[in-house]
Parts: sequence; structure tokens; C-alpha cells
Amino acid sequence: MSRICLGCGVTLQSDDPQKKGYVVFEKFDEAIYCKRCYRLKHYHEIKMEDLELSNEEILKRSCKYQAPVYFFCDLINLSDFSMQYYNSIKGEKCFVLTKCDLFSYTISLDRVIERIRKIYHIKEEILLLSNKNKEMIITLWNHVLHSHYKSVMFLGMTNVGKSSFLNQIHQTVLGSEIKSLISEMPNTTQEFLECDLNGVKVIDAPGFNYQRDISSYAFSKHVVPKKYFRPITFPMKDNTYLLLDDYLAIKQDKKKNSTTFYGSNSLIFKRIYHNPQFKETRSLSIPDNTDLVIPGVGFFYFKRGCNILLSSQDSLYYEIRNSLFGGHYDTN
Repeated sequence: MSRICLGCGVTLQSDDPQKKGYVVFEKFDEAIYCKRCYRLKHYHEIKMEDLELSNEEILKRSCKYQAPVYFFCDLINLSDFSMQYYNSIKGEKCFVLTKCDLFSYTISLDRVIERIRKIYHIKEEILLLSNKNKEMIITLWNHVLHSHYKSVMFLGMTNVGKSSFLNQIHQTVLGSEIKSLISEMPNTTQEFLECDLNGVKVIDAPGFNYQRDISSYAFSKHVVPKKYFRPITFPMKDNTYLLLDDYLAIKQDKKKNSTTFYGSNSLIFKRIYHNPQFKETRSLSIPDNTDLVIPGVGFFYFKRGCNILLSSQDSLYYEIRNSLFGGHYDTN
């Protein structure tokens, strides 16, 4: 009988060290993790893995379970790109805004929810989650229990806290051993994982991702926020580029302007005076009071509109939306 890795969900095998799910033959009978997940859990050894399932395949397979969906998404991944998958869910669902511990105390969560609902036309319930906040963890889990579901699906973007929430349920609510894996790397969960929690079958799906070629471990690690979202405002001139972590560059055309970045404070910003000659460059017109969204990275708020050049080392995906925090939306 086939067994799966409790970390990534891949079928365990001892035949080919180059394939996913590998376990040395001598350890196979007692193994609960593949070699990759074992070394990630115990030694924090990172191995970048592509996800073989496309986003469309994840969505199609999730529909076959016919289970109510809790869709997890954090502020960094909130975009039309992620919302297209949320909107494709036809059955019962609710939206879970994760990593709320990263919001500054000056930000009104009620106003954030109101603004998100307005921009993305969310009609369903919006729940808040911080995996560092016991009250939020219990509230969300009680929502599952009080709904009397026999099974639920945890779906959402990669690296937004689905597996972390499962771990917190094990630890905080059930007092049992943690087996799910968490890391800063995308695609930690490779297959659908099922577990029974107090009579509720929880299906933890692989995260939707942007399927772009980010092979840098350093960038993938930096882009995951670990502290408060501390908005950083950068003065900008028309003859300079704002360089983000040697990955992304922005140049605008006004003599004096500024932009405010919302995202990980671990990312490194520089001002440079030459074209970085990245793989892809786009010319964009940015209206007043607008966010330039780089899904999975963060967003730049422009109070004053401008024309910009946006360059990136990888295939570039961006969005322009009405400001999420601009004006009176950013504080209590």
C-alpha cells in the first residue's frame, strides 16, 4: 500500500534519489517524511522544488472534493490574480485574511476588510487570522466546528499560512504533535494532504503560485514578511531607478515624486543611476491614488500619478488597483 509524506504529500518511494518522495531503503518502513522534508524539518535545509500541478489542476482537483472552502490569502498576495481562483470556487466558501499580526497597530482591520470587500467585490464572510494570535486561531477553528462540516478544504496562495494554521490547531487546540511542514519557500506542500481533526476531515491543498522563474533562495526568503508591515516612503527623481533586492526596478518621469512600499522589510532597496538591463521592461501609466501591485512581492502606493518603467529579472506580472491604504484608509 502506498504511503505519502506527511510534509509535502508526495508518495514515498525508495527507488530513485532524483525523484520526489525519496527515502533511503533502510528507513522506508518507519519513514513519515521524504528525505527533502525530513532535512527541511530537522536541519532547515532548503531545496527549491517546482510544483508539478498547475494552478488550474489544483482548482480542478479541489472541486472534486465538494467540500466547503476556506480560502487563505495574505496582504502580499492579495490581487486580481489570486482573486480569480477565489471567484472560481462555486460552492460554499469564505475568505481568510492571514498574517494579521504583521499589520501595524495603527491600521484599522475593520477598514482593511471594508476596503478589500469593496475593491474585490467579496460578498462572503471575511475572517481574520494570525498564527501568532491564539484567540484568532481558536475563533477560526470554532467557525469550522460550529458550521458542522464533515470535511473542509484549505485552499489559497502559496506561503500564506495554511499549513501553519494546521500546526497551530494541532498544538494550541488539540495538544498533539505537529507534523505539517512550514517554511519561507514556495511549494512546500506538493500534493493534497488529508487529516482528521476531531472528526473533521481537513484537506490541505498545494498553494496557487505565480509560476514564474524565481530560483533565488535569498529573494524567496526576503520576500516573506517577518515583522510589521512598516510602510517605507521613497523620494523619487526622474533620472533614478529604485532597485528592489536586485530583482525589480522602477523609474518614474516626474522631477519630484514619491512612492510608499508595503511588503517585507527584509527586502533591500537601492537608488541607482543606470538602467539595470533586466530581462523584461514595461511602460505603465499610474493614476493618482493608485497601488502598483507585484503579487507575491508587495505593492507600491502612488499618491501622485506618473509614467513609469517597470523592469524585472523574471517574467513580470503586475496589477494596478485603487489604493488599498492610501488616504484615510491607512489608520484608525
